[in-house]
Amino acid sequence: MRVFSRTRQALGLLLALGVTLSGLVLSAPTVRASTVVFDSTNSTSQYATFSVGNAWFAYKFSANTDTTVSTVDVYTTADTGYQDFYVRVATGATTGNLASFLPASVETGVACADRVCAKVTFTGNVDLTAGNDYWLWIGADAPSQVGNYLFRGSSATVPNLPLGHTMGTGDIESSTGSTFDSNNDGYPWVKMFTSTATSSSATSQSTVPEFTINLITSDGAQCTQRDVSAPRGLWVELPAAADCSPPTSQPTATLLGWATNADFPVDIAQRQVNNGWGAYQTFNDDGKLTGVFIPAGGATFVSNSTNLYPIWSE
Repeated sequence: MRVFSRTRQALGLLLALGVTLSGLVLSAPTVRASTVVFDSTNSTSQYATFSVGNAWFAYKFSANTDTTVSTVDVYTTADTGYQDFYVRVATGATTGNLASFLPASVETGVACADRVCAKVTFTGNVDLTAGNDYWLWIGADAPSQVGNYLFRGSSATVPNLPLGHTMGTGDIESSTGSTFDSNNDGYPWVKMFTSTATSSSATSQSTVPEFTINLITSDGAQCTQRDVSAPRGLWVELPAAADCSPPTSQPTATLLGWATNADFPVDIAQRQVNNGWGAYQTFNDDGKLTGVFIPAGGATFVSNSTNLYPIWSE
């Protein structure tokens, strides 16, 4: 593997990364167009698959604080016919619909633990009240074999968020009248977001499609923010070392930063952090870009949806 011998400036990243991330400067302004308020992607052992053609499944969750949900990402088994999918938030498993969310976009080839999923983004709006239970209905208005993988492996969704759920019994129901238990059958991968205040530059670009930088953690590692979302053309800040707890297998590790591939060389990342040299790019012998490292707490320019992986100290 061939690597640059010095740190490139923001323009170098802009030209090299193209469709992934288009640049980074540590002094860039912070803009978050949306914030995750519910996240069930911490369970990683796939157990069941529910198809939603001409049907729906309702999944229970609770509001820990007053929250407005404006976007819902649902990870599905495929993207075929996703336009017929819908998401509803209700006060009950079969009644009490509060709001309907319609599909706005789809991203294919998304890693769901050891599965490959499609991520369907639904948009709508609903206000939820602290202390109340709600139900998330996921369904389709047409025949389809597409559905949701249900994952086991965690007793609850990602903690310390405005919305969450502790796995239990009788907390999944279907339009056919069947009842299931999440602590046995699992829970689908879902993320919910709320819109947040943005800078004037973000407001002026409100019609630009929003993209998400997925922060992929595993082995018990957690960050206060699991995703960073903003319209194309804005700068967003990535979580700093103090915002993340280390994986179970490395309890004393410190987050060095974020990389476009999980196996980015730790020695290079450590060197960049120790010397304050900032972002770094690696290339293969053919001159093809193979990876980019972004120090923890740095900012990046959004051009498309992508995944970033934490690099921990040894």
